[in-house]
Amino acid sequence: MIRCELNALCGSRYSSFDSYRQHIYRCHRSLIDPFDYDHSGSVAIEKALNDIGGSSVDCISSNEPDLTIDSDEFIYPEEELSEIDYQSINFGPILNNVFDQNTRFTKLTTFYTYFLLELREHHLLPQKVVQLIISNICILLDIIIKITNAKTLSACAPVIDFATVLREINQIISFISKNEYQFLKQCTEHFDYQPPTKIMLNTAEECANYVPLKQSVSCMLHDDQLLQAIIDNIKSLSTCTAKDKDLIISNRQCRSVRSNLVRPTNSNALLLKLYTDASNEIGGFQKNFNGGHFCRHCFITHENQHIPLTDISFVPRSRLKHDKIVNHIIANNGRQTVQGVKGLSWFHDLIGFHSTESLPPDIMHDIAEGACPLITSALLKEAVQQRLLTYTDIEQRTSNFVYGFYDSSNKPPPIKKQHLTTSYIAGTASQKLCLFQLFPVIFHDIIDHLTLMILYTVLCEIISYVYSNPIRKSWISYMNELCKRFHALMVEHLPDLVTPKVHFITEYPRSIEKTGLPILNSCLRFEAKHLYFKQIASRAFNFKNPLLILAKRYQLRSCLLNKTKSLSLSAVTTIRSSKLIEWSRLSHSVQHLLMKDVNKINTIYECSSIDYHHINIRPGSIVVHHLAHAEEIPVFCQIYCILKVEDKCMIIAEILDTISFNDKLWSYQIEFTGTLIKIDIEHCFSIFPHCLDSYVVEQSHYINILTRLTKK
Repeated sequence: MIRCELNALCGSRYSSFDSYRQHIYRCHRSLIDPFDYDHSGSVAIEKALNDIGGSSVDCISSNEPDLTIDSDEFIYPEEELSEIDYQSINFGPILNNVFDQNTRFTKLTTFYTYFLLELREHHLLPQKVVQLIISNICILLDIIIKITNAKTLSACAPVIDFATVLREINQIISFISKNEYQFLKQCTEHFDYQPPTKIMLNTAEECANYVPLKQSVSCMLHDDQLLQAIIDNIKSLSTCTAKDKDLIISNRQCRSVRSNLVRPTNSNALLLKLYTDASNEIGGFQKNFNGGHFCRHCFITHENQHIPLTDISFVPRSRLKHDKIVNHIIANNGRQTVQGVKGLSWFHDLIGFHSTESLPPDIMHDIAEGACPLITSALLKEAVQQRLLTYTDIEQRTSNFVYGFYDSSNKPPPIKKQHLTTSYIAGTASQKLCLFQLFPVIFHDIIDHLTLMILYTVLCEIISYVYSNPIRKSWISYMNELCKRFHALMVEHLPDLVTPKVHFITEYPRSIEKTGLPILNSCLRFEAKHLYFKQIASRAFNFKNPLLILAKRYQLRSCLLNKTKSLSLSAVTTIRSSKLIEWSRLSHSVQHLLMKDVNKINTIYECSSIDYHHINIRPGSIVVHHLAHAEEIPVFCQIYCILKVEDKCMIIAEILDTISFNDKLWSYQIEFTGTLIKIDIEHCFSIFPHCLDSYVVEQSHYINILTRLTKK
């Protein structure tokens, strides 16, 4: 039961919050009207003043230490912020822009609109919660004015000016938050918000809304920093490929882009990558994978997929053959499916698009969600059948295994009995890939007894090539043999699990030459956007026009991300936390390394964590230092300490000795040498732009790395 105490004469009781809210809007509207704080909101302000210190306000400025225990510490436990959370709360560049230019009200309006955007589109707070926050901000400003006036003995001009400024700020905040129209107007003015475009369908009553792609991309490219970063990246990739003709480092090198009709007239054309889920349907191919010609890359049939590719080969699809089939279908009024083709693609009128060249295979669907959980499930089933483990043992191991700091973000859920009986591994694509990658580490004591480990090893080697960036052209022929071997092993050992995705893996060597690097064509980064739309759809409670809501919220989120990205392009290193340290407190080996660069009188800060190009680095992180010998064996180093000296960041690391590569664990065995060196983190990340974790297996240290590395 909810009792209204907003007014001493009210006292109404309600059984639900919705009815209570309607009562507030009906009987106490003046209390929530953002323009009536000076009059009707005075009751709330006076109540807040009384709560602060009764009739006296001198206690606010007391210098006595506050020994009261904050109960919030027990209510809200400390949470580990993710990388994007740390990026979103770093308002340093924005605040500087706001207050460096005489604190103009336009800057205040821009910053406040950005604040609302972040509340709504990053943290996904409901509009009611946002309105509650804004109402209390306005009340807080009024309290500040009243406290200032109460503490001033004479109404001097500076105090009057200060109160006037705060009132104007209050009005600006209230005006922007008044309704959706005013908020969208400010987003359009300050953040180039592009509203969804409305189109009419069959009748005047049916309409749809879509994101104006051309206008949205145009707004992004008007950012000079972003445009210059794109140009510099294209030039850098061109320089690398000119030095080493064997490298495939950009999709601009692939055959489909080079042969594109637009390319000869404009070599600087941007390549636009769209999310390509349901590619068969988009390309005009059959949607059924249980029969007929299910592959959009070649003319294999469902009946022949169990024949090893060492004994047979299938003709690849080409522009000419595909166009002949489409013309034949059109001539017959599209009444039949011919060799897996149903008709024209949805995008057949799009310049530079063709169904056989513009829909590359996707490693997220084919490998991370396809072959990897398939092999993981088969290995665990064999372990149960051989009585090496029970279902309970498997659940406990996958639940209790301690993942490294960087792998913990992709920690998969525990594998239960029902998952194995249905051959379904739960989790996201990243979680399934992480489980597959660390499988021999988690189950290191049984892998020698599993006959299917040969399938795991071959698939790991395929992944090491397919996920690489860059890829060498000389690798493709060997990769092709690996894919054929994997398919033959699947037919031999697991014939019932030879799915179309197993065949799709064999298409990657040919697709690399045609469509470029698979890692650049992956849909994994687009999959994260699905979660955003699902959250919006579940929280909006709009069933009349959900597409309009989703399109509008996506455009608002784009405003937020574009602003954040443009600010972060110049911010290379961001220090999360640091403490002052004396020169004498540094170890002798560190002092020896810094002797030439640091004076004893310099101010030195020891950093516990930094973000370098949004990659979190901390003591204990492992990076690739260089590639040794002709075999390009990675040599690792572990971060020992991070120091900031005179606005310059210096990273000291311990070099690690690479002992060997363990095929069973698919990991590098390393040893700690105790030798400290000063490293160039930019050079390390140019080899492999990620930090790694190490794991202990039978008292030896191992580093699991997914891809094969090569020098650029």
